[in-house]
Amino acid sequence: MEKSPTPTPTDGIQSPIQRHDYFYVDTITFQVEDTLFRVPKWGFQDPECDFPWMFDLPGPGPNGEHVEGTSDDAPIILEGESKSHFTALLKVLFYPLYKVIPEPGELYDPDLDREVDIGGYDEWVGVLHLATKWNLKPIRKQAIQEVGRRFPGTMESWDRIAIARKYNVREWLVKEYKDLVNRNRPHDIDTLCENLGISEAHRVLQLRENSSRKPVDSYYRRESFDTASDIILKTFAPEIDAVGESKIHFRAFLKALYPPLYKFIPALGKPYDPNLDRKVDISGYDEWLGVLHLATKWNFTSMRKQAISEVERCFPATLTSWDKMAIARKYNVREWLVWQYDNLVNQAAAHNVVTLFENLSISEAQRVLQLREDASCGRIQCWDCGMSTPRRGVLGRQKIVEVFAPEINSVGTK
Repeated sequence: MEKSPTPTPTDGIQSPIQRHDYFYVDTITFQVEDTLFRVPKWGFQDPECDFPWMFDLPGPGPNGEHVEGTSDDAPIILEGESKSHFTALLKVLFYPLYKVIPEPGELYDPDLDREVDIGGYDEWVGVLHLATKWNLKPIRKQAIQEVGRRFPGTMESWDRIAIARKYNVREWLVKEYKDLVNRNRPHDIDTLCENLGISEAHRVLQLRENSSRKPVDSYYRRESFDTASDIILKTFAPEIDAVGESKIHFRAFLKALYPPLYKFIPALGKPYDPNLDRKVDISGYDEWLGVLHLATKWNFTSMRKQAISEVERCFPATLTSWDKMAIARKYNVREWLVWQYDNLVNQAAAHNVVTLFENLSISEAQRVLQLREDASCGRIQCWDCGMSTPRRGVLGRQKIVEVFAPEINSVGTK
């Protein structure tokens, strides 16, 4: 007769039930107008998004037994939003999932490849509105591109200016001011003043007068104007800078202003953790440029110095020398201006002369080319580059600062 196995202390004790890493989907429920939406929670859990803190709010039960968003009885209610706009946002946010969701009453078809059928301008504006409100950065970027492609042909520049201000889209604002200045048909002065206000309308008309009704970009006006973006940025700086003060930029500014405090502030709804050591996660060129903008505007000297260093380290490779010169002038960073003149004078590659004259004033372009001529022929030698002997064809900063003194001296110091 076989001996029965001896029972062990763990017999009859089940291992804890675990949730599968991929095939256990945590969902969240929203109510928009008269419609409930239940979607995967992970779509709204980006740390930069304004939603994660809402998932821990107590629901309507007398003891807070429901967490808001966990059931049809306790949805997150989005007051004042449109269900058509929210539907459009979900199509973009969950596009890989939306492609294969079967129609109501239909069976799942793994070969289904539904397109994102967002119907046009109005729905994409709805996506832009919600992505801006909730800080969904990738979707906001996509919505800006889609709305920009779909502006109705009947929409006037001032209508687009109003939309640019509402959704903090700086590039639209610059473009519309430029279009108003460059348009080749006459303005109705009363209409212009009525829709822009007296101050903006007068500045538009003054630029048109200054350019003798030639486009601001005209090659032959380079002695009077810098690049078109320069003159528009300078002339309409109060309006354009106001759009630049986004929630994202202000949040980055506060992170830089209070780094010791930010390191251990708990997320909303979370308990204080003395071991928390959060990094200051300012995420690249755009956010650091926002910090520089606010620190310059509000005269935070030490933070401005930090922002200058950070922006300098992460200038996008796609920025041209004239783009950087425009930024240097706007934020009064003298060293950047010197640096770009140095690049233009000493670059090894040949210049496209037409491009040089299109993007600099005639005087600046002539001085760049004259210095390159003199240096390449040995008429000027560099003694201030830290070299033991001068090297033909390279100019040092001292000579460049001397030649471009009028432009450099008009900009503040680093």
